[in-house]
Amino acid sequence: MNISENDFSFGVTHPKLQAEKGSLLREIRTFISRYQFILFVPPFLTTAAALLYVLYLTPLYTASATVLLQNQRGGIFTQEANGGVPYDVGEIETQMEIARSESVAKEVAANIDVDAAIKVLRTRSKIDSLLEGLREIGGSGPTEERDPKNADEFHDKISTLQDGLKVYRPGLSYTLNILYTAPDAKLASRLTNAFAQAYISVQRQARYDVLRRANAWIEERSLELKSRAEEATKKLEYFRSEELQTVGRQKDETGTQKEETNVQRVENRRIQLVQLEAMAKSFQEAYESFIRRSAETTQQLTAPGPDAVIINEAFAPKSPSFPRKKLIVLGAMMVGLALGVLLSLAYRTFSAER
Repeated sequence: MNISENDFSFGVTHPKLQAEKGSLLREIRTFISRYQFILFVPPFLTTAAALLYVLYLTPLYTASATVLLQNQRGGIFTQEANGGVPYDVGEIETQMEIARSESVAKEVAANIDVDAAIKVLRTRSKIDSLLEGLREIGGSGPTEERDPKNADEFHDKISTLQDGLKVYRPGLSYTLNILYTAPDAKLASRLTNAFAQAYISVQRQARYDVLRRANAWIEERSLELKSRAEEATKKLEYFRSEELQTVGRQKDETGTQKEETNVQRVENRRIQLVQLEAMAKSFQEAYESFIRRSAETTQQLTAPGPDAVIINEAFAPKSPSFPRKKLIVLGAMMVGLALGVLLSLAYRTFSAER
């Protein structure tokens, strides 16, 4: 068997393979020239539709702020030097729900021009306006609008504010990323920072309310203990004074039976005296403990607590996060091209069968 050197030479194309390659290229050129209308019309149509879709969409901008979580349990029952203990997963999920809550959105609405913000957030895209015009032409009439007199207008504004909000935890960190999406870049950054600040304010107010209620309960309890301690002290003093008078009267009494009776009486009164002293001491110590706790809670009401901290403020994004124009147009072009190839192959197969 003779094997030529050309069969093993690198970088040299075999004549047979070269001929097959040329034949394949001729078939492709023939296929394209014969079915060029079917091949290129679908990509043109899908690309044009994608361009119209992108141009008529209202661009949306997303701003992001980062909040560092600090333990919110640095209250009256925490004895650690740093004011708290590490978060667990459940606590972080709770903080995320608080950031998304209606109370935070109400705090945001109280600190911004909510009517102007809602007007921008409810900006309708050109596609929506076009579809509404087509519905009116078709006789279906305009979309039904709710009567503001019967609707809870403020609740609708709060819901609109919450629609663009997104909160998530990046990885396993002790931070929250607060994102807000709006049709205006500056509004998106302003609302992102507003939600971050409102979250911190709501947390601070909640901590203050807890400490205030705890302080009120401690003060009420301490007054009750003070009253009981004073009452126990009075009983102890009265018992001691009565004991001195009884001992003085017993010195004048004689007789064996009297002495035995007095010994038993003295023992009983000694037991009562010990019980009264223990009760008075117990109430006094409890009262002093509550006084110290009341002083601690009062100090915590005025001292800064372990609130969350904004470590990255939001800035106005330079480019929209939606729509991704290049990706949409490229995807539409590829879909149209694939559709054109399928239609051309189907048409060729159908023509060959006929």
